[in-house]
Amino acid sequence: GRGPARQVVSQFAPSWSVVRIPVPRDPSLRSAGGMVRTGDLQGAVCAARKTLTDDPANASAVVLEAAVYEAGGWLDAAEKLYGRASKMDPSSSTKAGMERIESRRAELAVLKRHYGMAYKPGKAPAYSCE
Repeated sequence: GRGPARQVVSQFAPSWSVVRIPVPRDPSLRSAGGMVRTGDLQGAVCAARKTLTDDPANASAVVLEAAVYEAGGWLDAAEKLYGRASKMDPSSSTKAGMERIESRRAELAVLKRHYGMAYKPGKAPAYSCE
């Protein structure tokens, strides 16, 4: 069954889902987007990094990597990547990512303040792409 902690989280943080975080629709990232949808997050990150090797100015590749970290709950890593992408291309996707990060931090503050629940995501994975 669903315990009280899960119910509280689902009430205050219903948006925490991989499928709700937009993945850039850049044609060069089509395979990476598919990997995100099937749960192959390491594959998606590696595909995004490969795209950046070929096209260092591709902000969509950085946004995709940020979205993977955001979906995993590693907000600090996602925020750094969205900031990097924003410097490359200050588009709405980077702004939206930063806004989601701020919103999630606000949701976490509510959980901590009202319920004493602390969010500890652990160390973000250092996806190795060989």
